[in-house]
Amino acid sequence: MTQSQVCLKVAIVPSSAIPAPHAPLSTDEFQKLAQALDAHSGLDTDGLLGLLHAIAAAPTQLPPSAWVPTVFPDDAFADVPPERASDILALLMRQYAEVEEAFDNGSLIAPAPEEIDCCALFAEGFVLGAECDATWRNDEAAWALVAPLAYLAGLRELLGEAALKDFDSDAQSESKICENLDRIVSTAQRTLRPKRRHDPAVS
Repeated sequence: MTQSQVCLKVAIVPSSAIPAPHAPLSTDEFQKLAQALDAHSGLDTDGLLGLLHAIAAAPTQLPPSAWVPTVFPDDAFADVPPERASDILALLMRQYAEVEEAFDNGSLIAPAPEEIDCCALFAEGFVLGAECDATWRNDEAAWALVAPLAYLAGLRELLGEAALKDFDSDAQSESKICENLDRIVSTAQRTLRPKRRHDPAVS
């Protein structure tokens, strides 16, 4: 993977206002996580944030074992000292906790709407996270919540013909999805979390 561009995290509510039980990542820690993604993952930071928002919104309470391999494959740390691998995973879990806290406070940690390429990477990560939950994948109404993000990510094969025709008919579809990214993701979270299962539906 090429060196990822690390787009500035933009929280709708400043992270300093989030009463997180786990300390949010510092700028240096976030850069360390970004470097780990560059070296060991197929995701960059925007994709990771998208995936974490999907995991936090999912209708199933997924254990880390159900989604961490999507971020870091099982052999990702084969040549990494165990202490270093543990440090990276700790940063990952703290970032996930920060996303959870942001949701609890009515905000997201996502790219700015004008950063269309970064929003597309976030969208791709969100779709990957949603695919980790079999309950979400197998619920047609729930999966429809993913459609705008799948389109933004260029994952046209995940969209039905009618949805594709609708999106394609508007030349501004991608920019509109970016402008409404917070609403789309928040709607998924508000719709799905009340239905949350506590026994994992793992693919």
